Amino acid sequence: MQEKVIPFYSIHFTHQDLLIESLKTIEKRIGRYDYFSADIPAGDEKTRFIGYSKLTNRADLFRYLERIERAIPNSSVALWFSAGYISMQQVVSAWTIYQPDRIFCNKGYYLKQEMMWNGEAFLPLAHAGSEYKQKVTQFFFRSLHAALIAKLR
Repeated sequence: MQEKVIPFYSIHFTHQDLLIESLKTIEKRIGRYDYFSADIPAGDEKTRFIGYSKLTNRADLFRYLERIERAIPNSSVALWFSAGYISMQQVVSAWTIYQPDRIFCNKGYYLKQEMMWNGEAFLPLAHAGSEYKQKVTQFFFRSLHAALIAKLR
């Protein structure tokens, strides 16, 4: 039996109007998200995480990646996305670009463990992206974790 997880997207943007338009497109073409983080600044770029309350199989993560690629195909330096999932023990991001800290998984996608549950909170791993090392991100994933626990009961 596949492990049940909650999918999420990270939206990386340089201008607030790009975020607003992409969120409208996501709602229209993919569906209303149930959770969202505050904007996380990183230099000239910001990141926003959005999550869904619907449980899915871990193997279905690739469907979420393909859906965002179809919904918003013109990603650029000013706007780009990644997807991932949260399980009971970890936060994992998925990418289409290889890096040494990413593991090839399927269909040209690579997975990277970003955070690990320590029994009280998700803590970012040393190699995690800077957006995963922010307190606001830890709060966001703690909320998703609580939703996951409630759904699995």
